[in-house]
Amino acid sequence: MPDIAYNAWAQDLYVPHADSPYDYMLAEGGRGSSKTYEISQALTIKGHCQPLRIAVAREHLKSIDESAKPELEERMRSLGLLRPDCYTVYRNAIDHANGTHFFFIGLAKLSEEDIKGLSQVDIVWIEEAHRMSHASWELLVPTIRKDHAQIWASWNNKERTDAIAKFQQEAERTKDPLVWHRRVTWRDNAYFTARNNRDRLRYQAENPDRYAHIWEGDFDDASNKPKVLSRALLQICVNAWPRRPQPRGGIVTSGLDVADTGDDQNAQCLRAGPELYHLERWHGSMAFTPSHTARKAARTAKEHGAARFAYDLGGPGAGIRGPLYETEPRFSVQGVQFGSKVQGEDQPFTLGADGKTNGEYFFNWAAQAGWNLRMRAEMTQRLMHDKEADVDLGRCLFIDPNIPHLQDVLNQLSQPEWDDSGGKLRIRKQPREPGEAEPPSPDAYDAAILAFSDDCRNGLRSRI
Repeated sequence: MPDIAYNAWAQDLYVPHADSPYDYMLAEGGRGSSKTYEISQALTIKGHCQPLRIAVAREHLKSIDESAKPELEERMRSLGLLRPDCYTVYRNAIDHANGTHFFFIGLAKLSEEDIKGLSQVDIVWIEEAHRMSHASWELLVPTIRKDHAQIWASWNNKERTDAIAKFQQEAERTKDPLVWHRRVTWRDNAYFTARNNRDRLRYQAENPDRYAHIWEGDFDDASNKPKVLSRALLQICVNAWPRRPQPRGGIVTSGLDVADTGDDQNAQCLRAGPELYHLERWHGSMAFTPSHTARKAARTAKEHGAARFAYDLGGPGAGIRGPLYETEPRFSVQGVQFGSKVQGEDQPFTLGADGKTNGEYFFNWAAQAGWNLRMRAEMTQRLMHDKEADVDLGRCLFIDPNIPHLQDVLNQLSQPEWDDSGGKLRIRKQPREPGEAEPPSPDAYDAAILAFSDDCRNGLRSRI
C-alpha cells in the first residue's frame, strides 16, 4: 500500500480500530472540508487492516447510488485495493478477502432483520447526519453495543434542533471523553485546490445569504427562511434582561404544553408581564398521565404565585382541566385550541386605507399568538437599538438568561416559520425540507405562546 496522505484534523480517524478510545467520531463542517474523503479513506484502510463489519447509513436511501458507495470505491481504487485479494465490489455491498463487509442502509426504513444486523457492526457511518430523525438516532444508539463498536457521523449543520446537533452540543457541554468531534472548513483541507477556491469565491459572490451555511458550516440561521423568531432577535431579548421593569410587575401566567408522542416533551413556561423567566421541560411516559403532568405543573405555578393558567386543549391536554381546578387558590384557567379562530377578528390589526382586521390577517389563533411574541421581540429590539425611541417596557419581551438549557430553549423558540402566500399569515411549527424527516414539535415555543396568550384576548394591533 502506498503512503497515505491525509489532513491533520483527521489523524484520529486512522487509529487502529481496537486502539481508539472513542465511542463516537463526529465530523461536521461545510463544503470543501474533506469530511467524506477522509472518512471513506480511513474506513477503507481500517477494513483492509482487519476484518470489520461496517454499515454506511443515511436517513433515506432511495438508491444505492445515492450512498457513499461510489466514494468508497474511488478511495479503494486510488489506493490500489480493488483487486481479488483485497476488495471486491458488488451491487449492494463491498467485501474484502479478509472478511471485512461494507453494507448500506436507510435508517428511516430499518427492517427487523436490519436492526439485528446492526447489533454486530464494528462501525456505523451516518452520512448527512443532519437529516437523521430523532427516532432513528434513539433506535440506533442502543443497537450499536458490540465491544469497541463506534458510531461515526458526518454532516453540515442545518437546524440546531437536529438530533445529531443536539447530541454534539450536549457532549461538548459535558466534555464527554468518549466523543471525538471536529468542526472543519475548507481552511482545514490542505488539498483544497485553486479551482476549489474559485468555486467558493463565486458562490460567495452569487449567494451571500447561503455562503456561511454551505461553505463555513454555520447553522442555517442566516438563510431567507421567514422565521417567526430568529435566533438573533431572541438573543436581543436575552441581552435585554437587565432593562426589564423594576420591580417585577404584571400577573404571573403559566403556559403548559402537554406531551403527545415520540420525541415530544411536556413544557411549562412562566411569565410575569413582559418577562419570560421560567421554562421547564420534562418527558412524559405511559405511567405519567396527563393528570400527573397537570398536578406537577400546578404545583410549580402555585409556587410562583401564578393567577392564570393556559394550556393546549387539543390531544392529551383535554384531560388536564380537572386537576388544575383542584389547586387552591384556583387559577383562572384557559384551554386553547391552536387551530381555533382568531380572537378579536373584527378589530383592526394594520392601519391605513388598506388596513386588515385580525381575521383578515391571521389564519388561526396559533398564527396570531406566535405573531404577538414576535411583535414583543421587535419592540425589545427597538429598545436596545434606538436610544431615542419611546418604548413601552410592558410590550417588550425579556428572556431570563438563567433559564436552564437556555440554548436548547432558544433552538425551539426559533424553529417555527411563517408563510403568507395563501393570503393569510400561517405559522409552521415543524418546517422541513422535501425528503427530510419531520422534526419534533417545539414544545417550548408552544408553552411560551400559551403563557402570553392573554395578549390575544381582544385581538392584536400592529402598532401599539
